[in-house]
Amino acid sequence: MFKRFVFSSSNAILVTAAGKGQLRGQSLAKLRKYAKDYNINVNGVVEKDDLIDRLINARVRATRSAIFAATEHIRCRARMGVY
Repeated sequence: MFKRFVFSSSNAILVTAAGKGQLRGQSLAKLRKYAKDYNINVNGVVEKDDLIDRLINARVRATRSAIFAATEHIRCRARMGVY
């Protein structure tokens, strides 16, 4: 299980990279704060499950972007003969 600490002006919030089941156990306020801290747009979301879906989708997109960037970096360095 991965753990991430988000520091805000009020306090540190522990957010785990877990599935829907564990996220459902979090308060709506905590989930909204997490979305705000990570600049995840949740405007218009009313239902908790919709908010959780939005958070999970944002996490998947961010992971894919990071993998793509790392792969491109390695390819670029390989073309330059660094690797």
